[in-house]
Amino acid sequence: MNYGDQQSELIIVGANPSGLILAAQLLSNGLQPIIIDSKSSSPKISPSISLQPRTLEIFNQLGIFEELLEQSVLCKGLNIQMEKEAIEYMNYADLNLHTEFPFVLNISQ
Repeated sequence: MNYGDQQSELIIVGANPSGLILAAQLLSNGLQPIIIDSKSSSPKISPSISLQPRTLEIFNQLGIFEELLEQSVLCKGLNIQMEKEAIEYMNYADLNLHTEFPFVLNISQ
């Protein structure tokens, strides 16, 4: 990145969802960030990432929501269990989240 006669690099520390969203926003504005993460892998890593409504709003603004939707599983609610017994179902649309995305997307890592 150039500022007059100064040069600087954009470095994002952490490849968590927030860091990746920031990188996507910078890239959409023509800036090239460098992402640094301390963990290259983890044996306890989940096979998927859950993308929450506010994150989906940002991805929609960036124009990549439809592509994510095609590659993910849409979850409209949550089953609450206790000792293997389903005790309640919570529908995300009933939570009044004030968003056009009353669901969570699970996408494979």
